Amino acid sequence: MSSVEYGDTRLPERFWMKVVVQPNGCWLWTKGKNSRGYGNFWKSGTHRPARRVAYEALTGPIPAGPDVCHHCDNPPCVNPDHLRTGTRSDNMQDCVERGRNPQAAKEHCLQGHPYSEENTYVRPSGARTCRTCQCEAVKRYQRRNIGTTAVAGGAA
Repeated sequence: MSSVEYGDTRLPERFWMKVVVQPNGCWLWTKGKNSRGYGNFWKSGTHRPARRVAYEALTGPIPAGPDVCHHCDNPPCVNPDHLRTGTRSDNMQDCVERGRNPQAAKEHCLQGHPYSEENTYVRPSGARTCRTCQCEAVKRYQRRNIGTTAVAGGAA
C-alpha cells in the first residue's frame, strides 16, 4: 500500500468509489477510461487524467511540462507510489526499454518494405525510418523542385 492510506480525505469519496486496490499494489481505476486505458475523472468542470488527480492530491503539485508516468506499466493505475513525473521523451524511452513500443514490433513500413538492417535508419530518438521510402520521397521532392531551383539559381 502507499504511504498515504487508501480512502485518504484529500480526494473526494466519489474518486475512491472508482478505485479497486489490487494485491500487486496497483490502484485500478474502474470507471471512465480513454481508448488507451487511462482513467478520466471529472474535476473542476472538466475531465482530467485520474493518475494526475491522484498524484497532485497525494504527492504534490506537478511541475509545468512533465507527464505523469507509470512505473508499473499499468495504464489504469492511480497509486501515487507507482507514478512519477517525467518528460514525454523519458516516458517513450521507458516504453522502448520495456518492450512496450507497438512500433518496434512492426516488421514492415506502411508501404510494405521490410524493416531489415539494410533498409532501416534508426534516428537518434529511436524512431525507425524506411530507407526505400525516404529515397523515394527525396526523388519526388527533387522532381517537383528541380525546375524552380534551376531558374532561381540561374537568376541570381
